[in-house]
Amino acid sequence: MTSHMSIDLRKRFRELWGRSLLAGATNQGDSRFDTLLRHYGARERRYHGWGHLTHCLSEFDGCSGLMDCPDAVEMALWLHDAIYVPGAATNEQDSAALFQTMAHNQHDPDHIRTVCHYILLTRHRDEPNDADGCYVVDIDLSQLASEWSEYVQDSDNIRREAAHIPDDTFFPAQLGFLRGLLGRERIFRTEWFHARYEHAARENVSNFIARLQAAGYE
Repeated sequence: MTSHMSIDLRKRFRELWGRSLLAGATNQGDSRFDTLLRHYGARERRYHGWGHLTHCLSEFDGCSGLMDCPDAVEMALWLHDAIYVPGAATNEQDSAALFQTMAHNQHDPDHIRTVCHYILLTRHRDEPNDADGCYVVDIDLSQLASEWSEYVQDSDNIRREAAHIPDDTFFPAQLGFLRGLLGRERIFRTEWFHARYEHAARENVSNFIARLQAAGYE
């Protein structure tokens, strides 16, 4: 991440953090940003790093005016991959726990609960129960609709992050996830993302499944 980008993101995060402060609390957004800087800037982050985060923020900026509580959505996006251990089942839970620790005595408990709920939705297991939760999961999945070369590069980067996981474990799990996406009536739940990205995402996912099958994975 360039120093210019770091300065811009720091300012953005500090202002976001400050908008949810409890009365009388001192804005500790800078120190919280430094925590995220260490996590997202880790050398082993090939996909789940600053590139994915800034992509999510860019998508958020395009539709934040449609949300009921955009600050809660944005905060969840900032935190949703803060903890990422390839292959671990508790990444989102651990990221939510990190936010709880960071926001304790800084933010209102209801705001903390909402953000944690949205972070957990990025496990893509549970159906969101409100419109803003749908935006969170759609934004997280929006890179599925990238140009094919970018989609393949993203997939390769995800594989590199999980280099310690054997192919015969990694690729069948990836196939299961991708088939689950195609099995949905809609990949994207909101009209905003469905209209823009549904076709491209389905085409990319279908093509990548065919690629894995051609390599012998089922």
